[in-house]
Amino acid sequence: MRNDLNAGLNVSEPYALLKFRNPGNGKWAMRTYKVIFEGDPTFDGVAGNAVQPPLPISLMMPQCDNSRILRGPGWKNHLGTIYAKSAGLYGEHAEVAVHWWYQLQPGFYYPADGKSEGNCVDWLALANGRARQIEAIYDIRWPDDPPILNIGESLLTPKRGLPG
Repeated sequence: MRNDLNAGLNVSEPYALLKFRNPGNGKWAMRTYKVIFEGDPTFDGVAGNAVQPPLPISLMMPQCDNSRILRGPGWKNHLGTIYAKSAGLYGEHAEVAVHWWYQLQPGFYYPADGKSEGNCVDWLALANGRARQIEAIYDIRWPDDPPILNIGESLLTPKRGLPG
């Protein structure tokens, strides 16, 4: 959820309406929530696996190639998928920070810079009256039970959970 869309226009405060069915009487109702930026979000990840964008960015296809790794043991392949290369030494965790971009979807309103449906925009938050990039922080750990390739063994075809 964004809280920066009206930052330049100052036409409204960052609030969202949530439609829900009242469990007491079964009728539809609306509730107002203020959108507050509480800091960069943190997610879990496993070394060797893709780093998933947060919802709903992960559902917006195609993904924007502008997304980038800010720091940590990450790797971006030729298709633009970001992976966690490793965790820390001796079983420790590592941190990968990613700045995600997403594609404007039909029905999205973006008031700045003449952007329209299909354009890529970066994930921003309004903090202290200024728009800033959100850093998605991934706490990367080693897999619990990784497949093993023995010393002197080649991997030409898939075996024991290893790719071919």
